Amino acid sequence: MARPKKIAGAPDTRELILNAACEEFAVTGASARLEDIAARCGIRSASLMYYFPSKQALMDILFDRVATLLAIRSQEAFRLADGNYAAAIRGVTLAIRQVEEEQIGTANVMLQALLSEDSHDALKQQLQQLLDLITGLAMSAGAHSYHSRETVHAVITHIFMGEMTRLALGSKAERYWGAENAVMPLIEEFFKLKPERGH
Repeated sequence: MARPKKIAGAPDTRELILNAACEEFAVTGASARLEDIAARCGIRSASLMYYFPSKQALMDILFDRVATLLAIRSQEAFRLADGNYAAAIRGVTLAIRQVEEEQIGTANVMLQALLSEDSHDALKQQLQQLLDLITGLAMSAGAHSYHSRETVHAVITHIFMGEMTRLALGSKAERYWGAENAVMPLIEEFFKLKPERGH
């Protein structure tokens, strides 16, 4: 298959496809068709297939992009906290929430992939590595003073998966979670963070 023509100054086609896939997954979930993703970014299906020969290949790259972004943002938030325990925990939490909201179309697809018996081993491994990384950051920041590593890992996993489920549900989430944002109070309580001034 010949490489599609590149127009000077145009956005990278691969990135356009990934962004369109996020949008399409947000609307139709894992049942999104490659043809609809191609149409959403204004290319032919054959051009999309040049970059991603199957939906599985597209999903694997999309999951890798999200996991990499989550890891980079979490590490950056930790670095910016400069040894301040409370700032590190809050910063990492907010960084994760921001990425999850930016990549909202992938939440429901990622959950379906995690529950699937199909070949999503790469996603499952990436998620485990990400949760281990975040646990390590929390422990390095000072969580070890209050909890064991296993407990911190379990709580981070509960919160991360809960947030992913909330995002996957979209507007239906309010039925279960209500209108309040309870994640930060949970984080504050578990990690023994002192209230920020002015709160």
